[in-house]
Amino acid sequence: MRRTFRVTATVTVHAAFDLRDPFARYGVFQALVDQLAATPVHIDTPDGRATAQVRLVTAVS
Repeated sequence: MRRTFRVTATVTVHAAFDLRDPFARYGVFQALVDQLAATPVHIDTPDGRATAQVRLVTAVS
């Protein structure tokens, strides 16, 4: 069975560089989007195992 869900998350980023720079933030967003979209997420639940794949990511600063 397959189902689509919308999930909203808050991501806190700690960096050794200045995140006030919009170009630096863009680089962080791009790397995060690439990582989320590249690898399926395996979820273990009390009812069994599920796999989720992120298809669309919107980054807002």
